[in-house]
Amino acid sequence: MLDHTTDGAVGVVLNRPVDDELPDEVDARLGEIEALLGELDNRPSERVQRLAQCLRGAGLGAEIPDDIQVALWEKFLFVASGGGLGAVTRAPIGVVRTVPETRTL
Repeated sequence: MLDHTTDGAVGVVLNRPVDDELPDEVDARLGEIEALLGELDNRPSERVQRLAQCLRGAGLGAEIPDDIQVALWEKFLFVASGGGLGAVTRAPIGVVRTVPETRTL
C-alpha cells in the first residue's frame, strides 16, 4: 500500500546514451532519450500505457520495465557514484571519463 507521499505518483527514469566521441559535451538528442516508467507498486495500468504512448509519439523511447523500483535504484546508484567521483576529482564526468586513471574507477 502506498502512503500519502507517493499515492498517485508514477516512477520515471530518463536515460540517454553516452557518446564517447563527445566526452566534454552534453549531446541529448530527443530521439535518443529513453524513459522507463511504471506504477510504483509495479501493477499494470492504463495511465502508464497512455503515458508511454504519448512519449513515443513525441519521439522519445518509452519502456515499461517489469520492476520500476529496480530501474529507479539503478539510476540512483549511477548518479550517486558519478557525483561522488566528480566531487573527489573536482572534474566533470567528461574529463573523468577521458583520464585513464579515473576511467578505470
